[in-house]
Amino acid sequence: MNELLKPINEIIEYGLAPNIVRPHRDVLLEKALIEIYRLSFYISYEFDDSHYPDFIKSQLPIIRKNVEFRKLWLLQGYNRHKRHTQSF
Repeated sequence: MNELLKPINEIIEYGLAPNIVRPHRDVLLEKALIEIYRLSFYISYEFDDSHYPDFIKSQLPIIRKNVEFRKLWLLQGYNRHKRHTQSF
């Protein structure tokens, strides 16, 4: 399962900073997607028999707001890290 983290993180990087300039960017993204697909055949699943409460649709706006806030927070952190590492 830990093997999945590297290609997932590479794909997330493109999502957080879509204007990344990198040689062969599309090829690297495609390789990460293929690696996730390949590794998906080796994942062993455990059936979760837990009972979870039903989804309450009225909470959807709150969930969307939290996701947008988290996305903004992650982007700001990524940009701060990027600026910090580029200054060296």
